[in-house]
Amino acid sequence: MSILQLFSFIYKELKTQKLLYTLFFIILLIMYSITISTFSTAIYIPQKYKSDIQMNYPEGVSISAKGNINELVSIVYDKVDFLNINNHKLLENIVISNDLMQHSNSIGLAYKFTDYNLVDYQMIQGDFWSSQSNGSFDIWISEYISDYLGALIGQEIIFTTFSDISFSFIIRGIYKTDSGTDFLISVKTLLLLSSIDLDGNAVIGVKNVLKIRDIASILSSEGFDYLDFTGMVDMIEAITASEILFWSLTVILFFVSAFMMNTFLLMIVNSREKTYGLYKALGLNSSTILTIVFSVLILIIIMSILFGIWGSKLINLHYRELIYSLFEFEVEIAILWYIPIIVFVFSIVLVVSCLIRYKSKISKTTATLIMSEEN
Repeated sequence: MSILQLFSFIYKELKTQKLLYTLFFIILLIMYSITISTFSTAIYIPQKYKSDIQMNYPEGVSISAKGNINELVSIVYDKVDFLNINNHKLLENIVISNDLMQHSNSIGLAYKFTDYNLVDYQMIQGDFWSSQSNGSFDIWISEYISDYLGALIGQEIIFTTFSDISFSFIIRGIYKTDSGTDFLISVKTLLLLSSIDLDGNAVIGVKNVLKIRDIASILSSEGFDYLDFTGMVDMIEAITASEILFWSLTVILFFVSAFMMNTFLLMIVNSREKTYGLYKALGLNSSTILTIVFSVLILIIIMSILFGIWGSKLINLHYRELIYSLFEFEVEIAILWYIPIIVFVFSIVLVVSCLIRYKSKISKTTATLIMSEEN
C-alpha cells in the first residue's frame, strides 16, 4: 500500500468515525494535559528547589537541640558535620589554674572539630587536635589565656575543678576571641570529663542541607525538642511531601491513561468490525488494517500531546495554588521538555501492545464477515 492510499484510508477512518475519534481526542487531551503537568511537577520541584537550597546555604545549616548531653552526642555524633555543645553548669566548674580562678569562671565550648567550624575562630597558631593520648586531652585556648599563663603550643595545661579533680590537657591551638577566658575542647573530651549526666544545648549542623530533615527526624523520634533556625526542616519536609504527592498522582495518571486508551481501542475495533471486513474483501491483510488504525491513533496522539503541552501550563497555575495551600510555600513550575516525549513513547508502546492483542480478533472478525457475505 502506497503512502497516498494510506492517507486516503486515514481520511476515511476519521470521516466515518468523527464522533468516536473526537471523543478520543478530547479525553486524551485532558489526560495528557494533567499528566504532563503532574509529571513535570514531580521532577521539577525537588530538582530545582533542593539544588537552590543547597546553593543558598553553601556552608550548610544547623538546628539547636536541648537535652541530655551524652544521649544527644550518641545519637547524632557520626551523622553530622559539626556539633557544638554548651553547658555552663559543667564548664563553669572547670577553671584554668588557681591563678585565673580569682578573675572569672572560664566558660568553654565543646566542638566536634572539623575544618568546617574552625572558620568561626581566628586561629593564630596550632592544628587540629587528636584523640586522647597518654592520659592527656587536647585543648584550644584563647590568646588571653596563652599570654596570661605563658602557655604555648604543645605544652601541658592543668584544669582543676572546685572539687579538686584535675585534668591534664595538651595545647593544640591558640585563637582570638572576644571573651578572654574562653577555651575549646572536643565533644568526646567533654563526655570523658563528665562524670554525671547533665542537660545542655547542642548546635547540630550538616553541610548537605537536605540531611537536616533526617537529623531532625532522629531527634524527634528520640524525644528531643529542636529549634530550626532557618526553617529548612519545614521547607524540606514540604518539598518532600509535594514530591511524594505528585509522583503518586503521576503513577495513577499513567495507569488511568493506559486503561482509557485500552478501552477506546477496544471500542474502535468493535465499532469498525464491518468496515475491517470490507477492507479484507478489498484485499487488505490484517497487518495493513492494523497499520491504518495505528496511523490514525498516532495522529490523534500527536495532536493531543501538542495541545496538551499548552493545557498543562494552565494546570500548572492550579498546582501552584494547591502546593501553597497544602505546604505554604510558593513555587514556580516549568514543563520539562522531555516529559511530552516520554508520554508519547509510552502511548506508542501501549497502542502497539493493544493492537497486537487485537490482531487475531480483527482477523477472525473480518474472516467471519466475509464468509457471511458470501453465504
